[in-house]
Amino acid sequence: LKHPGRRAWKFDAIHAQVEVPNLDFSGWYDHCGGTMAHLGLMQRNGATETARGQTRLVIGPWNHTGLGSRQIGDIDFGEQAAIDIQGMILRWFDHWLKGLSNGIDREPAVRYFVMGANEWRRTDTWPPAEQVEQVFFLGSDGKGNGGDGDGRLSWEESGGAVCDTYTYDPRDPVPTLWTRELFTVPADRRVLEYRGDILHYRTAPLEEEVEVVGYPEVVLFASSSARDTDFFARLVDEAPEGPALEIGYGMVRARHRNSLDREELLCPEEVVELRIKMGATACRFARGHRVRLEVTSSDFPNHDRNHNTGGNDLEEVEMVRAEQNIFHSEKWPSRLNLPTIDQKEKG
Repeated sequence: LKHPGRRAWKFDAIHAQVEVPNLDFSGWYDHCGGTMAHLGLMQRNGATETARGQTRLVIGPWNHTGLGSRQIGDIDFGEQAAIDIQGMILRWFDHWLKGLSNGIDREPAVRYFVMGANEWRRTDTWPPAEQVEQVFFLGSDGKGNGGDGDGRLSWEESGGAVCDTYTYDPRDPVPTLWTRELFTVPADRRVLEYRGDILHYRTAPLEEEVEVVGYPEVVLFASSSARDTDFFARLVDEAPEGPALEIGYGMVRARHRNSLDREELLCPEEVVELRIKMGATACRFARGHRVRLEVTSSDFPNHDRNHNTGGNDLEEVEMVRAEQNIFHSEKWPSRLNLPTIDQKEKG
């Protein structure tokens, strides 16, 4: 707690000492960022050619307790999602410990599951090299608050109001949608659409499928009345009659907007650029669905509340409200960058 930056963990220093290949498993709803980073660091920095070239990753539509299953929460991803994890581990050890020639050393490095398509794919790198970025610009007529707001996502910068505004009160934070066991699931976000402190931006119903594979990113031009505050961005797959399923999210603490190892407090009401990288995902948005982006300032208790004072939130008790502005104009083009893969071109 006294060293919240990256330096205390020295996460990327251990890989150069690892001489053997790894077989890693994770799930899209299992806070998989560290696992994805581990793959890349092993491929670049592993101590031996075998460690660098033979480390493998399998990632499916799972959370922390559902490894290898087809269902998470209320969502059934189909029989393709259920795979024999123990059989894969046995095959791995048969090759690397017993020396059996079973072909595992000739397979691509990554096997990942595309939610929505309910299919497995393979690639040698993460994210896949063939991804193409699609950009959606935020816009509204000034009332993007809540589920019935007028926020929109468009291919081109749209007219309308310059910004949307909401109040973040740390005494009334947006609640985390968890199970009773505190596990992450693809929650139906409609239960929070009544809240005015969540901005909603939607595309029109999609005319073609959109397959998102990689790390979605949101670029926000924002200001706050506070010296420090948080911003969360959440990607949602909104079906015509529901549900509105959470795909992934990211957040930024404003004081760490430029570095996790350096604090820079805000100047109240000054517009700053914030880049929010969401967690890795692979999801196909079906025709007729909408891509939805939610912007807010809390997710409690998954993340500790920012007290908006610029002080030490873990030790101090004072809390103040913050007036938050999200700008979307020609000067301040807030946008959602989606890494996509065109399966038709891929053949």
